Parts: sequence; structure tokens; C-alpha cells
Amino acid sequence: MRHGHASAASGDGPLVLVSGATAVPRGFYAAFAMAIVEAGARAALIYDYRGVGGSTRPQGWKRRIDYRDWALVDMPATVPLPRKPPDEAVVSVPAAVAEP
Repeated sequence: MRHGHASAASGDGPLVLVSGATAVPRGFYAAFAMAIVEAGARAALIYDYRGVGGSTRPQGWKRRIDYRDWALVDMPATVPLPRKPPDEAVVSVPAAVAEP
């Protein structure tokens, strides 16, 4: 299970998804997410990719967790959180993800 934290406010701005840099736990971005909310965003979501920070390797997962899993599975899985009406914008703030 991936772990995340949403900071919500009464702002009327967009929902903001903050995707961290490679292998950087979500806590590193907590102050940034709060600043986004204080600047008027309705909410900001920070999360850990699977196998990083508070997120453990899925039970029974056999192969190496890699960048494709984070980009194609983990990041899209966050979009429904928090639930949003269809007319509200979602803004993504990705950090660098680079394969060594």
C-alpha cells in the first residue's frame, strides 16, 4: 500500500498533486504542500512511492520495483485522492525522477 497525506483548506484553487523525487520520502515535501494550501489551493497531496518511506513493498511482489511502477501505477493511483468534482482542476508538481 502506498502512503500519502493530504493537506486541505477552504481555498478555491486547484487540487495539487506533489510527486516527490526518486526515493525521497513524502515528509521532505510537507512544508511545500502546506505553503501550496496557504497560497489558496483546495488541497495538496504528497505521497510515498511503493518501497519508499512509509510505503512497503507489496506482499508477494517478486520483481524489482522500478521507475515504470512509480510513473505508470503509483502516480496515477493518487489522482482520485482526495475525491474531486469533475469540474475541478488537478495540478501535478513532479520532482525529478531519473534512472541511475
